[in-house]
Amino acid sequence: MLDKGKKSARPRMHILFPVQEYADADMYVAVKKAIQQKYPFFDASFYDLLFK
Repeated sequence: MLDKGKKSARPRMHILFPVQEYADADMYVAVKKAIQQKYPFFDASFYDLLFK
């Protein structure tokens, strides 16, 4: 538990969202965006990691 920038120390964890394989990149992006919209409490870096 460490301070992160201006945010206070808090528990950190990794969460995996199993999704099926998609051949269509647009569908994959849509699924990732839907996860981010459903769980907006994740920090901003969560969204960045989805599209690397």
